[in-house]
Amino acid sequence: MAIFPHELPHKKRLDYIDRIFIRHDAIKIAAQALQHLTFAPNRRREGSVGYIRGYSRCGKSEILKRHIEELTGTQVGKGLQRLIEGNGHLIVYLELSAGETPLGVATRWLRLFEDLRVSARGRRYEPPLRERDAIQRAIDISNDNNVTLVALDEYQNLFRSGSSAAVDAARSMLITMQNAATFPIAITGSPLLEELFSRHEAVKERAGPRVLLKPLPFRARKEQIAFASVIKKFEDKLPFLQKPELSTKDWLQSTFFATRGRLGRLTLLTRAATDLAFADCAEGTMPSTLSIKHLNQAFDLLHGDDPTMNGVNPWVKDFQLPNIPLSVEDAMRINLDDRKRRKGRTLYDE
Repeated sequence: MAIFPHELPHKKRLDYIDRIFIRHDAIKIAAQALQHLTFAPNRRREGSVGYIRGYSRCGKSEILKRHIEELTGTQVGKGLQRLIEGNGHLIVYLELSAGETPLGVATRWLRLFEDLRVSARGRRYEPPLRERDAIQRAIDISNDNNVTLVALDEYQNLFRSGSSAAVDAARSMLITMQNAATFPIAITGSPLLEELFSRHEAVKERAGPRVLLKPLPFRARKEQIAFASVIKKFEDKLPFLQKPELSTKDWLQSTFFATRGRLGRLTLLTRAATDLAFADCAEGTMPSTLSIKHLNQAFDLLHGDDPTMNGVNPWVKDFQLPNIPLSVEDAMRINLDDRKRRKGRTLYDE
């Protein structure tokens, strides 16, 4: 017997919302870049490295995971490292954590292969290894096992401290991988990845596809129409019969203010609102309506003390946008003193 999305129980409905992913124009370009990186022949003497840079909650990690799922037919579950296999593809996925080092990344990479038979070299991971040796060994084992793609998610965490030594180590790891790999390497990260190319021609000139995912803008009329279209597609997929009509003129400005053009924020907001909708239901029943009241309450839960919201809850009738940046470019024109007067950074900042 078929179960409709609005009939799903609480946990499954939240999972359903998590899977909503709208492929607007910039996301489509990122998907094309990953396809090109994966299937275009490698250069004669070096592996290909592609970069998906993006602001938080703009879809950079999600489009990478969706690409892996499409290749393998296997969903990328939770975990900082995964060896994902299916449809004749073998993918190494590593999510980098704050403060991590190239040696730490290579060590986790090697541990993924502990249970695989490495017939060509017949060797297993045995610590300790020097950094360069560990990276080379991880590449060798991946070459031997015909890895289709290595995905390094949130690569900026290798040099989040901003030190020149950390940036140099991250660049060196890239060059080592590129020199020895027979597989392509997909890298995602914040706009800080630009530091890898700054004043380093070897990394810059050898880069493969480079895509930047920005928050959706709301300044020009055509941008507002495009934003409304994306929001409508998202809302159409929500697992409720009655929905709050976020893309209409009554609530579009509220939606932009609450999300700042980042669809990942809309996912978090609608998840919290779904929790509240279930809490409103009589025992033994399930909600079929997601209302503005639920979004209002969810916004207070998520952003009640967020200084960038300036104490404003946008889920009220006749809301008008205050003086906030309506694009990344606008936000970049605000200097640090202005941000302090505004009681915090804008949500366009990393």
